Amino acid sequence: MFEIDAASRIPLHEQICAELRGALRNGRLVAGDRLPSSRELARRLGVSRNTVLAAYSELTADGLTEARAGGGTWISSAQPLMRSKPLRPRQLLRLAQYPSESLAIEDPDGHPLQVFSARPEYSRRG
Repeated sequence: MFEIDAASRIPLHEQICAELRGALRNGRLVAGDRLPSSRELARRLGVSRNTVLAAYSELTADGLTEARAGGGTWISSAQPLMRSKPLRPRQLLRLAQYPSESLAIEDPDGHPLQVFSARPEYSRRG
């Protein structure tokens, strides 16, 4: 699948995450694909199973994968926005104003939008 560099200063679990993110970006992995079991990937890469579990956990927390109890780890069908370029300061400030859930909704210019729904107890009556 891919290789990692044990001599690198980058932690092994971060290298695994970077490789899997790269595979998603270039289409080698797509929504619905099943990742190798943590034991199998650890054996292939020659790392501890805990290292692979840490990588899988990070990818799941980022919304890229879904862990199914007893069913393995799968590429999520609801992929979050993946950026290939670093954010500029203005973009970073704009994103800080909106929760991550709002990134899925954007205007035609690509600006994130946030949708609010008024609760009856807070709405004004005229």
